[in-house]
Amino acid sequence: MGTIGSIGRRGLGMELAAGYYKADYTGSFEALESLDGDVNAELTVVPLFVNVRFQLGLTESLGIEIGAGAGGAYATAKAEAFSDLGDFSASESAWETGFQGMLGISYALGQHADVLLHYRRMMFSASDLSANSFGLGLRVRF
Repeated sequence: MGTIGSIGRRGLGMELAAGYYKADYTGSFEALESLDGDVNAELTVVPLFVNVRFQLGLTESLGIEIGAGAGGAYATAKAEAFSDLGDFSASESAWETGFQGMLGISYALGQHADVLLHYRRMMFSASDLSANSFGLGLRVRF
């Protein structure tokens, strides 16, 4: 995930956050005595959110951040199966709207840079689709 926006050392800020996640799976299966096969699958997710963050200073260098955002994610899924019965493939792509909440701890390295450890929970409009992530990042202010 990468972000660009406006947030000072303390107080309210706004950002645009985007990311790119990709997962691949390759495996074999034996469903019945006479059915063997291989599976290849790929999932790509590109989230895009507008977030509002608030940073509360605990000490001169240490702060707690909370935030929320709205946006969504574009996802594509592709799968292929090669078996004794034949070869099969399927693909699907969709845009899902969603929102997210964030909680983090920041440590100021100087006047223009912070190290940020954060937790992010994304929830999407499609049934019970959600994602959790932990991140460690460097924020540079100009």
